[in-house]
Amino acid sequence: MFDKQTKKFCSAVVDALPEMDSDTMQGWIGNPKALQNFLRDLCSPGFTPTPKEETPLDTLIRVDRSVHPSYPIWMNGVIHPELELTGPAEYNLKDGVEEWLHDDQKGDSSKVR
Repeated sequence: MFDKQTKKFCSAVVDALPEMDSDTMQGWIGNPKALQNFLRDLCSPGFTPTPKEETPLDTLIRVDRSVHPSYPIWMNGVIHPELELTGPAEYNLKDGVEEWLHDDQKGDSSKVR
């Protein structure tokens, strides 16, 4: 019977296995000594894996208002150019992002684009 840590380790090994075709799997099943030697060679004495440092996700969005937004060709002109420079200069996705609908869009899903 395996102890708890050994069970967790075995589970981690199974999760990390790359996809193998059935012939490869059968080859290892049929030659357990070769598999044991292969695994032993992977484990050098005193080797302890160090956890990979994860780069923190940058969730801060910075808005560059010096560049005008592009509009579709079919638009004859900007309807409200005064709104191009409004809004926060930056916002954090950690604070949450919510869908915003114009009052004319609320309650009628056919108007939502």
